[in-house]
Amino acid sequence: MGGDLAARLCQRGDLLDWEDWRGQVDDDLIDLLREGAELPAGRVAKADVFRGGMWDTFSAFMEGYDLLVSPTLAMPTFAVDRFCPPALEGQSLRRRVLGWLVTYPFNMLTTPAITVPAGFTAAGLPVGLQLAGGLHADREVLRAAAAFERVRPWAQQRPER
Repeated sequence: MGGDLAARLCQRGDLLDWEDWRGQVDDDLIDLLREGAELPAGRVAKADVFRGGMWDTFSAFMEGYDLLVSPTLAMPTFAVDRFCPPALEGQSLRRRVLGWLVTYPFNMLTTPAITVPAGFTAAGLPVGLQLAGGLHADREVLRAAAAFERVRPWAQQRPER
């Protein structure tokens, strides 16, 4: 019933008129939502199959590990009023959204992941450390984050800018 209900809701149209949110929500986000809503069902189905393959690969990899440790971002942070890093300005919307985040695979896989502050760049910008676990490894991820914070406290630190 869940899939049928979702399909029926999609057929009835958007639950929100995103155009009403322009000026309150980032225009690029609205454009991204619109782009996703216009994808043909075949492409959505192929993407779901691809996501299943990602899950199989990640699950097999994680059999030998408790955690996957990575940076949170592939580029230094940037001004809060910007949509993406300056190096990606003018590129496709997909690239501006996904070209710098190391977080989205875990959102797609629905596996637990957390980011903890890890320090600052030479320019004084914050750097995040991402800890990810396998399916239902929430406790392990949270324990690892707490252990990292005990060894490397950060709450009293602030970026220079």
